[in-house]
Amino acid sequence: MSVRVSSPVFDSVVGKSVESGNELHISQVSEKARPALVAATAAFVGIAAFTGAPPTAQATDFQFLLHDHPDGGLADPEYGLRLDGLYGSESNDFTFSFDAPGTGMTLLYDGQSNTVRIVGRAYGGIDHGSAWDANNVGFIDVDFTYRQNLVTTGSGTFGTDSENLGVKTTSDAQTVGTGNSGTVTLATGVWGGGGTIGNEYVLFDQNYGSYSFKLNNFGDHRLGGHPGYGGPETFVGWGWVNHWAAGATPRTHVYSSDFLFTAQLLNPTPIARPRNLDQRSYWGWASPVWPGAVDSSGAAPDGTQSSSNLSSPGKSRTFFVAFIHG
Repeated sequence: MSVRVSSPVFDSVVGKSVESGNELHISQVSEKARPALVAATAAFVGIAAFTGAPPTAQATDFQFLLHDHPDGGLADPEYGLRLDGLYGSESNDFTFSFDAPGTGMTLLYDGQSNTVRIVGRAYGGIDHGSAWDANNVGFIDVDFTYRQNLVTTGSGTFGTDSENLGVKTTSDAQTVGTGNSGTVTLATGVWGGGGTIGNEYVLFDQNYGSYSFKLNNFGDHRLGGHPGYGGPETFVGWGWVNHWAAGATPRTHVYSSDFLFTAQLLNPTPIARPRNLDQRSYWGWASPVWPGAVDSSGAAPDGTQSSSNLSSPGKSRTFFVAFIHG
């Protein structure tokens, strides 16, 4: 069984993306597991694949599709991540879009381990005010996890309510690997001003008053004056980060360097998945590739649905997640 990738799909183990147009084969999926392709909601497809018996411990994920925020200080172009001085001079303003073609950014909130992971591929470079510098632009792979000091906010409960939902950190945790930290890696692109494909940059969070990160659907953070945004259907995430080249001396905050994005909750009820540190996972936009023809109603040979009936708002593809144990 396989899926055809319609945008880069992030591979959690190697930290790279499976490029658009390729097929991702999941040979471990048994006939019994294939019904997991039935959508959990009208936008989400989950596939669980195991080699051997699955572990008993479970995590519960709420999955968000991330978008550019309309009120970034350097928009246009719009973006969801800003990392000024990523390389070269600190006066180089770097912005990265979560909505540009070929991108796919996801936030995973694990309600049991109380972590937030922001992961996927973005596109951008040095921002000249109306476009990115043609000599310093391309894709980046992002993988950042908030592991400490995370609390829920708002009066709602994830998995039960649809309004007044949120999480935030009460302080930063600036320890690489065990704190609130991650990486950005330069991928396909033209990085002519001091960057090279494969260069990795370390990130950790930075306090802004009493928090370093917030995500909620009740504050409408900086959405005023932007028609079509806001309300409980729109989450906003924002928070400062510090960054430096891997192997270099950590540096203090470069203004501005932060997440600022909107988010769409894909599954109002949690998705249970195996908790295994060696687990391999993939996520992105993809379409199931069935061994037989799909009929006009969208039904696949085993009675499940094809991606043609499972598109999310504003997208013509299905959000795909696979977990492979072992």
